[in-house]
Amino acid sequence: MTGIDEFLRARYTEAKEREHAKHHIIPSVFDGHSLEIVRDSDGERLLVDGHPFPIEKWREMATEPDPDPAVLADLDAKLAVLDEHQDVNDGDCSTCVDGRWGYPTHGGSSPQLHPCRTLRHLAVPFAAHSDYDERWRP
Repeated sequence: MTGIDEFLRARYTEAKEREHAKHHIIPSVFDGHSLEIVRDSDGERLLVDGHPFPIEKWREMATEPDPDPAVLADLDAKLAVLDEHQDVNDGDCSTCVDGRWGYPTHGGSSPQLHPCRTLRHLAVPFAAHSDYDERWRP
């Protein structure tokens, strides 16, 4: 079993890879194939290795947008949150505290145990994943 940090990092990394891939895999299906646009009295036709292919579909595939910057920024932000909530001090979260205010040495606050509630909440969307540990549920 992996820790929640590794689990979340793997899910976010997979999501980033999917975001990049969905915008680049489809046009690459033509790599290594001969493409020929034929213009005749019937209009334009695309031949892939000599076989007809719907030219409208090819144009749609060839103009796929780049990965969504908002999706990538969201995933990068979540990865940064993981970096901020490390397991330190023998099992405490490096960021989160329980209590009224301040640091553990000022004002009666105590560090949250790792994994903190922040990481537990981030893991909930992946509860159906086979590697999700029910003990992480907030």
